[in-house]
Amino acid sequence: MMRKKLLIITILLAIFTVFVTTSRAQYTGHDLEKKEPENLYPQPGPGEAAIIRELQETNRLLNQQTDLLKEQNRLLRETLTKKESAPSDH
Repeated sequence: MMRKKLLIITILLAIFTVFVTTSRAQYTGHDLEKKEPENLYPQPGPGEAAIIRELQETNRLLNQQTDLLKEQNRLLRETLTKKESAPSDH
């Protein structure tokens, strides 16, 4: 009888210990949870920064070329419109 009581008390104490440990771990966190998160957006190195600058310059030049082509197209369209609207000498 005494062994049954001792066994029951031991089992209850083990269950209580597991319950307290898991509920406490939710609030304190594990060492892995406290670790700083990995940087998902690392800063570019010197070589990468040079590539980025080159791409930005290329993009700027392409935008400039696009603007020049738009202006050229506008002037051509304007010239063609003037020629079509001008009376012909035939």
